[in-house]
Amino acid sequence: MTGEVATWRMVVAVSVVTGLAVSLGVVAWAGGQDPPSGEALGNATSAPSTTTVSSSAPGSTTTVLSAVSVGEAARVGVREALAAWGRFAGSGDRAEVEGFFDPLGPQWSVFEEEAGSVGVPFAAEVEEESLSIDGRSATLLASITFVARGGESFLAKWEIELRPDPDGRWLIWSVRDLADG
Repeated sequence: MTGEVATWRMVVAVSVVTGLAVSLGVVAWAGGQDPPSGEALGNATSAPSTTTVSSSAPGSTTTVLSAVSVGEAARVGVREALAAWGRFAGSGDRAEVEGFFDPLGPQWSVFEEEAGSVGVPFAAEVEEESLSIDGRSATLLASITFVARGGESFLAKWEIELRPDPDGRWLIWSVRDLADG
């Protein structure tokens, strides 16, 4: 009985602590507040993600919230979106970029214009220069190397604006080529 009580207490403790952390994050995000002073933008702020783990009781599981860096979530959003963009370049199918780009953003309009055009797919390697997050948007400055099928490469310096969707995924809103001035 002692082992079951200890496991139960651990699950309750993790749930309470996580609930408080998530509540504070939601209140700060909903209120449009910047991170507390002294906190590096995009580094210490976190968003919830869920993990399901087995409990000690046979056949049961427990869902636990864990913190994922908002900065890392935005970085993952950029990498996934650029991979989708590379697939779109080779297929012309807008379905490739759905869920990675905000359908209300200016970059989505470009995809609508280019849909059906088939070109050469590419891969993108991102070298981050800076990332700033204000809770309602994130801005990533990066050097990006595009490598087309066949090995031809192109280097660009971009400012990428992302916005979170209702599920907390960071979607690309706009892309600005910094070489254009």
